[in-house]
Amino acid sequence: MVCRPWPRFPATRCRRQATVTATDDCDGSVTVSFSESRTDGACPNSYTLTRTWTATDACGNISTTTQTLTVQDTTAPVLSGQGADATIESPATPVFTAPTATDNCDASPLIGFTDLTNQLCGASYRVVRTWTATDACGNVSAPVSPEHHGRRHDCANDQLPGRRVHQYRPGPVHGQ
Repeated sequence: MVCRPWPRFPATRCRRQATVTATDDCDGSVTVSFSESRTDGACPNSYTLTRTWTATDACGNISTTTQTLTVQDTTAPVLSGQGADATIESPATPVFTAPTATDNCDASPLIGFTDLTNQLCGASYRVVRTWTATDACGNVSAPVSPEHHGRRHDCANDQLPGRRVHQYRPGPVHGQ
């Protein structure tokens, strides 16, 4: 069997059947036929291929063999390009640079984040944004977490943001 890279993704996709030969003790002319069926799994990049080869001689005697290929996406996406840690002067709002996600099977893994805000000393605070990416088969990336620190000398009336959860597809990020 020859497996070639699928042009859109670096994962391998098997498209060509194996070379099968058959011999017969009485008849040198044996015909080999091939059939394949696909059974989809729980997600788009997981499935089972069942390949069956049938050898038939001139007298109609038949012999079959079956090959089962189980294809599973168990590789998590990878995040990169997130912004660096930063310190800002309050009341400025932290601006986070969203990472990008790459995956071996899913062209558009879902990127999400959570914000955790901690009151530090006085009106100073720390915002930790934790990013993860999830592919179509539910594989989750390792988290990345840049931190932004807000400082202010006189902030008696500051309102600190609470915990928020957001999800989006890759692209421009607004309002963060």
